[in-house]
Amino acid sequence: MKIFRYCLFFAVLLMAFSGAVTVLSQNKKAPENIVKEPSPEELAKMEDNKRIILSHDLKINLDPATHKLTAEDTVAVYTGPRFTDSVHLMINKNLNIDSLTMDGAELKFRECNTLHSDIYGQTEIPLVYRTGLMLKVKCLKINMPARTNDIITLKFAYSGEIYDMPQRVETFRHIRGDETSGIICEDGIYLSGATYWYPNTENAFPKFRVESTAPEGWEIIGQGSYLGKTILNETNGAGEESETAEESPENPDGQPHEGAFKPIEEPKDGQAGEKPMHPANSRIKWVTTWESPHPSDELALVGGRYVVQEEDFNGIRIAAYLFPEDQANSDTFVQTSKKYLDLYSKLISPYAYKSFSIVENFFSSGYGMPSYTLLGTHNIKMPQRYTGPGGLGHEILHCWWGNYVFVDYSGGNWCEGLTTYMSNYYFKELEEPLQEQINYRADISAEYTMSVTRETDYEVTSFMGKTTEQDNVLGYGKIAMIFHMLRKLVGDDAFFSAIRDFAATCGGKRANWGHIQASFEKVANENLDWFFDQWLRRKGAPRFFIEDVRVAEYENDPNYISKVNKLYTVDLHLRQKSEDAFYYKVMLPIYIETETDQTYDYVFITGDKKLLKYKMPSKPLRIIIDPEFHIFKKLEIYEISPCYDLTLADQKKISVYPTKGTEEENAAYKKLAEFLQSERGIEMISDEEATEEQLLNNSVFVFGGPQINAVTAKVVEKGSTHKELAFTEKGISVSGTEYTYELPLLVTEKNPFNQLKNLTIFSAPDAGMIANIGRVLAYHKRESYYIWAQGSSPNIRGRFTVHSAALEFNNED
Repeated sequence: MKIFRYCLFFAVLLMAFSGAVTVLSQNKKAPENIVKEPSPEELAKMEDNKRIILSHDLKINLDPATHKLTAEDTVAVYTGPRFTDSVHLMINKNLNIDSLTMDGAELKFRECNTLHSDIYGQTEIPLVYRTGLMLKVKCLKINMPARTNDIITLKFAYSGEIYDMPQRVETFRHIRGDETSGIICEDGIYLSGATYWYPNTENAFPKFRVESTAPEGWEIIGQGSYLGKTILNETNGAGEESETAEESPENPDGQPHEGAFKPIEEPKDGQAGEKPMHPANSRIKWVTTWESPHPSDELALVGGRYVVQEEDFNGIRIAAYLFPEDQANSDTFVQTSKKYLDLYSKLISPYAYKSFSIVENFFSSGYGMPSYTLLGTHNIKMPQRYTGPGGLGHEILHCWWGNYVFVDYSGGNWCEGLTTYMSNYYFKELEEPLQEQINYRADISAEYTMSVTRETDYEVTSFMGKTTEQDNVLGYGKIAMIFHMLRKLVGDDAFFSAIRDFAATCGGKRANWGHIQASFEKVANENLDWFFDQWLRRKGAPRFFIEDVRVAEYENDPNYISKVNKLYTVDLHLRQKSEDAFYYKVMLPIYIETETDQTYDYVFITGDKKLLKYKMPSKPLRIIIDPEFHIFKKLEIYEISPCYDLTLADQKKISVYPTKGTEEENAAYKKLAEFLQSERGIEMISDEEATEEQLLNNSVFVFGGPQINAVTAKVVEKGSTHKELAFTEKGISVSGTEYTYELPLLVTEKNPFNQLKNLTIFSAPDAGMIANIGRVLAYHKRESYYIWAQGSSPNIRGRFTVHSAALEFNNED
């Protein structure tokens, strides 16, 4: 990094003696024409993918100080058999078309009010897919001359401001990050496909090259291959001092934006991160070029004043673009990226791109684009947590699912669930104990039971993206379990072979559930209509029960070989309940434990009842249906271990904030209660207002320890209902180990005033911890208890034991 800075310093000094414009080239590769005459096979693929726009060749000038972009876009359009005398393209309403030509001749166009998803105006755009799209874009109807060949080239010149300030989505459950349709500002640059910063249509599937010009010090990140950077010196000729941005960016109210960069300092002793010097009468700009070698459904471009750390890994440029204050975390992200890229390249297919970038964002986000991920500052500052499979690993896997094999949304979004299964979950199989794997699968069924009602449920083929808790449970969780059940059905070898076939068949194309089914049927050599129909095209989940268990003993007989004289028979009915008279076909694992043995049986149930008969050589102790939660199902509430999510899932619930703490503590707790009220409709009251009747009839979320919250004091007096937990004046005791209120803690158990309800207590020792830890409670929503330890000690977490009367037969007594 230091070497690059010194080279840049001397290069700039040399440029001061050059003419009006000097270019110092650092390009690694000479650009090639990305528009080539398609082969017949490629033409067929274009029609199959509705790939009407072949390529965008963009030259864009970005000015963060004025929020303005000025661009030229050479667009290659495949006319094909559907050609008409006009084409329809969309662009951001704030961008003005300065000129439009084809082969040097001007083309006439007009703005129209009707949006279309087809470039030839044959299909109106589905507005439910792009919420608020009418407010952000305008449609251009372009009159076309007679066609002379199958490929025409349109050249747009346009300019305007893009400045939609990110809106913070305050949420107690962390469903999504901040929202913006696009922004160019001193904090950073974010231009996504939803910005419509280049002329486009919903059904485009082009290749891209983008050459971006930005002020000195601004790194611009695009998709695909990094072709290099040039340094441009534009002498202003007037002898005036060039404009440089040295002030910390501010919001309109004058306060620094969260995650905003620090001012670039003058060079000190050659330290990395210094500001390159340049003559006072010059303007230095950096010109960066990216090229996407594969067709993509959209192009995202981001930028900021970053420190760059890059490394070659098997021919892949891995680069971390972090703000100066966070550059110490670059190596952690770069090295961890190698692990994921290596694993998925072997497990699925070779990585399709020549680069992968980790980019820090100035607003809250966790996005995966083709060949890079855009992560909010709070994620970058916690590399030990966010470099895990559910963070960085998840986003890297999107370079296969969603950004190499693209989603055909006409059949629903399959890729978030598959990515979740092969990242968030799969690494638990590779690196964590069995119980963590079981907990993950159990949580998906539990969250479905707690969060999804008959009114909010829907078929997973209707899932498009995540905006609500139900979307998270169905589009991520349920679909992940669908892939898990498919894997258990066909076996590991067939499952991963089918995954590889899917990637090979659909790489560079849009794919739907039909393509996934075809790959699995091809590898498994069987018809899987029944499986995909019941799990994809039906809402709901099966419910299972054990009923009418009969155990009998009898003396040994010659037809049954045993070393003991006494044998046992077990007859039980396995029941499936359905709300709409539909019964799933499910292969259920059954765990059988006797005095001398443990074994698993696997049975298919296809209707409402199945009689199971067993002979056992010793006394049966326990029979459990699906004890490791391999099947997605609806649970009974009493089957879910106590957790704060269970408290919030109750239709009748209250939160109680304290009044006897310091002013700062009371205010911080009350703020959390307000979150619960706005997001979950939970009534908030003070500890002075809470009545015995309210504590009896509701699940209760209590904030603060007994010294500051009168309700917590009543809980201590009442005592715990769970044998593993005890309340004291100083804190809690879990299985004999005490934890005081000097540590932040979260604990949930049955409501001691009414054991049909639940009780959650959250306490932290000061207002700062209350606010900071309160924001991350959603990460521990399934734990019965979580204690934040001090210093380097690990945090303590766990779940209280529950027994399922529905799915378990216990004969131990």
